[in-house]
Amino acid sequence: MECPEIAMKCEGDEMTLRLLDLETLSVVTRKYRWVKSEEIAVDGQ
Repeated sequence: MECPEIAMKCEGDEMTLRLLDLETLSVVTRKYRWVKSEEIAVDGQ
């Protein structure tokens, strides 16, 4: 599978991929949205 984050360039970008599920032989739609990474301090580190 391709990595959707490679095609998304900016925060807030959205992408929809249609994939073939070989176990059930059905088309699956996956929706991705770029969310800004947050840095969280744990115990002051």
